[in-house]
Amino acid sequence: MMPAEISIENLPMSLQDIGVEIGINATLKLSEEFGGIEICPPRDADRITEDHRISKAIGLPAAQKLVRLVGGDRFYIPKMDKIKLNVRHVEIVRRYDQGEAVRDIAQAFGLSERHIWRILKKPLQG
Repeated sequence: MMPAEISIENLPMSLQDIGVEIGINATLKLSEEFGGIEICPPRDADRITEDHRISKAIGLPAAQKLVRLVGGDRFYIPKMDKIKLNVRHVEIVRRYDQGEAVRDIAQAFGLSERHIWRILKKPLQG
C-alpha cells in the first residue's frame, strides 16, 4: 500500500527534477524497480521502446521524458525505503486519529497489532 502523500519535496534531491518531469508515480516506480543501482538510459528518446526495461517499469511516455532529461548519462537511483516507511507511519497515525480500530489498521497494512501500537507511540520522523 502506498498512499499518495509522497510529494516531489519528499523525494531525494537527486530524484526531484526527475519527479517533476515524469511525475511522482513514475518516479516511485523507477525507484521501486531500480532503487540502489545505476542506470544508463539511451541517449535518444526515439531509441527507447516499450520493450526497454525502463519503459516496462514506468511506461513508455515517462521513459521518453526521462531520456530527454538524462539520456545517455549514468545515474544512481536511490532507494526510498525510509521515505515510504515514514509515509506508511503517517497513514497509520491518520487512520487511528480518525477512529479506525487498531485491528483493522493492522490488517490493512499486513502488520501485527503490537507493531501498530509501537508506531503510534513513537514520534514521526520528518
